[in-house]
Amino acid sequence: MPRINLFGFSYGAGLAHGSARRVPGRIARPALVGVPVHLTGEQPALWRRAADHLARGDAGTFATMVTGALRCLDEDRAGRGAHAGLQR
Repeated sequence: MPRINLFGFSYGAGLAHGSARRVPGRIARPALVGVPVHLTGEQPALWRRAADHLARGDAGTFATMVTGALRCLDEDRAGRGAHAGLQR
């Protein structure tokens, strides 16, 4: 496809934004939703470690690290689906 519409949600919004900046001619309409307002000091290092696992072909560890980092376990934060997958 020569041009696409690109949707990025939550941390995916950052990935979508980066893609749109790298190859603007390929992105017809970007939609960025639920963009995080801040990162903790540990998050960039965690994402680098996760990316290193993926680069070495260790998709399992990458997936475990990413899903663990993306889950909201803060009981004080209200949010629909914040604990999705944790209920039986």
